[in-house]
Amino acid sequence: MGTEKSNGDRLAARSWARLRSQWPQVRPGARYNVFMVEPTAEELKARIAELEQKLTSRRSKNLEFRVSEKGGVSVYGLGRFPVTLYYEQWTRLLGAVDELRAFIDENKHRLKTKDGE
Repeated sequence: MGTEKSNGDRLAARSWARLRSQWPQVRPGARYNVFMVEPTAEELKARIAELEQKLTSRRSKNLEFRVSEKGGVSVYGLGRFPVTLYYEQWTRLLGAVDELRAFIDENKHRLKTKDGE
């Protein structure tokens, strides 16, 4: 028995090579052996536009309201993370606006501002 390959072995090797060439590219340094499909140029441009829009909305310091996956109302733009409350919580908080303003005014000397004043 030598190192000669049979026709069946050669055919299997060629079939395997052809099959591998049709698989998506694996990213170098991938932690797991998972085949990843590289995004197209259009997908990359769309993602860049989406990220630029998020960046400009953060810079403008406008408040943004969204409905969360669980049905709460999230307010973005107050800090690093959104503030999310459910409908009943928002109505309760909004109903106590006058009390909240009075409390803040009474305790203003003890409160810190983001500017550090």
